Amino acid sequence: MNRMTPEARVGLLVLAGVLLLVFMSLKLGKLEIGSGGGYGVILRLDSAVGLVPDAEVLVAGISVGKVERIGLDGGRARLALRIRDGVELPADTVGSLRTHGVLGEKYVELVPGRSARMLADGDEVAAGTPPGDLDRLVSSLTDISADVKRITERLANVFGTPEGEQNLRDLVEGLRDTAVGLRAVVTENRAALRETIANLRLLSAELGDLVAGNRQALEETLENTRRLTGRLDQVVAENRDDLRTTMANLRVATGQLTETLSSVRAVAARAEAGEGTLGKLLQDDGLYQDLEGTVSDLRSVLARLERGEGTLGKLMTDEQAYDELRQSLANLSSISGKIDRGEGTIGKLVNDDSVHENLNDTLEGIGDFVGGALKFRYELGFRSEYLAEQGDWKSYAHLKIQPRQDRFYYLELVDDPQGDTETETTVRTITENGQTRAITEEETVTRDRFKFTAMVGKQFSNLTLRGGMIETSAGAAADLDLWSDRMRLTFEAFDFGRDGHPPHLKLSARWHFLKFFYLTGGLDDFIDTRGLSDYFLGAGLRFQDDDLKYLLSPAVNLAN
Repeated sequence: MNRMTPEARVGLLVLAGVLLLVFMSLKLGKLEIGSGGGYGVILRLDSAVGLVPDAEVLVAGISVGKVERIGLDGGRARLALRIRDGVELPADTVGSLRTHGVLGEKYVELVPGRSARMLADGDEVAAGTPPGDLDRLVSSLTDISADVKRITERLANVFGTPEGEQNLRDLVEGLRDTAVGLRAVVTENRAALRETIANLRLLSAELGDLVAGNRQALEETLENTRRLTGRLDQVVAENRDDLRTTMANLRVATGQLTETLSSVRAVAARAEAGEGTLGKLLQDDGLYQDLEGTVSDLRSVLARLERGEGTLGKLMTDEQAYDELRQSLANLSSISGKIDRGEGTIGKLVNDDSVHENLNDTLEGIGDFVGGALKFRYELGFRSEYLAEQGDWKSYAHLKIQPRQDRFYYLELVDDPQGDTETETTVRTITENGQTRAITEEETVTRDRFKFTAMVGKQFSNLTLRGGMIETSAGAAADLDLWSDRMRLTFEAFDFGRDGHPPHLKLSARWHFLKFFYLTGGLDDFIDTRGLSDYFLGAGLRFQDDDLKYLLSPAVNLAN
């Protein structure tokens, strides 16, 4: 037999080493040659970052297949998984991407469901909860580090300054002093604390003995309490509505009782303070004396009546006065009989229906007239203006009647210190030293000091136009209301025929600062060429229709 040569032996050894190397590579790399059979399923994930083909597919940590292909389908990752034969997975199995450790390789984990139907070749596996992303973790750690940095910066700002360092030192010293004080208190009261602890042990022991000795009684008490609670619950459940009603009534009664007690306390306090009739009766000795005097006077009057004194006493004791009274009653009865039969004027008024109807019609007409007048709105006012150049006052009294919201009548009486000024020429004849000559004198005379204004007005939102007679001459005016009718600007033009002189123009402003009062000021006759222009300041008051209706209400009640 030929023996192997050394070269052949070396070749066989090298071949065996190569085969062993291939086998170990396959085992360590967990590689498989060929598809290995099995069945394929599809898993769609939002992200397959870090996953490579031939990655493992694990169920409960055991490898059951491989990832064959990774593709993109509609913006999602499409994984083709190959599951080995003999591995049956329910149809509601879910899959997700997992990692071996923090920095390990990615794999697909399948979590079986409970469906009776099993996955077949080509089925799709539902996606499970996505795993945590390392980038998100790093981003979160970055945010946390930034927050920590800000906190440390603030701490540095607080404790890095000399003042902060001193505050920290004071805090530490305060804590040290507190600890020393507590240690001293404990040292000084060590015996008392030991006695307290011993007493607590003794008390707990005695409580334990008491409970142990009366355990049966306590259990019976608890059982009775449970029964009583059950019965109470049953009673409450059966009478829940009645109990709610009773509680509501008790709340109402309690509130009323509280209000009554408050009222009684208030009355008692007022009586004690001497307020009111009862208080005066209790506190005022003079009132008691007056009451005693009144009782005494009443006794005196009764005594005089018994003696027949006075008119009432005579009526009670004088027979003649009684006969006269009875005769008077008989006359009254006769008169009432005539009225009942329709005799005389009063009888006709009482029994004649036509007179009654005419009287009712008349009263209704009066009531309609007065009631219609009360439907109007009224304003009554008075103002006075001081003319600075003249040094005199000009006064006005007006009545405004407003039948409609946007229409009114304005009447005003004016006391004008200028009045109507006219120049009168007087010729006098005088004789001096036997010679007679004529002297001509001119005198300025003021007439018609009192003037009258009567206008009709129309209101357009904040603008009001007026026209008619102003101070006994034709004129027109415009009012502009501002700031919720608190401010009024007025322009008036009148007296257009003043013998070649311009018309009388007046510009004024009025400010209402209270319900009844207002201030006014402006320019009067400011384009006059005769030196009559002036400026003025004044004040006035006005009363609205509510106050005037109150005065007219007795007439309406009488008519109705």
